Amino acid sequence: METLEDRGGGPKWHWDNVQADLRKQGLPDVSIDPLTTRPNAIAGANGDNRFFMTWVRDALALLTMRRWDEDVVAALARVLEYDPFCRYTTDSGLETIEWDKERADERLKELHADGVTATLLGEDGRT
Repeated sequence: METLEDRGGGPKWHWDNVQADLRKQGLPDVSIDPLTTRPNAIAGANGDNRFFMTWVRDALALLTMRRWDEDVVAALARVLEYDPFCRYTTDSGLETIEWDKERADERLKELHADGVTATLLGEDGRT
């Protein structure tokens, strides 16, 4: 589960907590860039594989990275406590993984309508 902390303005998943949560899930080389932090969005890297993530707590998340990294996806799934439902490659060649607790079926239809070929994922983000 995400480590939420209230530092004024209500409980949030702050960049250092994101980093600590992912490290606890087996990613010792993960780093989050505090200068990229926005409400519900962060950028970081696992080793040399950079990524960007945005989320709505307990509802959905989107992770985009330079290259597929099953360890990052699995660690994030364990932190979020629900599995991603699809994976696709953007036109610019970035790997994108989506989580959606409420409307995964609808989202998959939207992606297909937009011409995106998404692969359905199984438990912990494994195809």
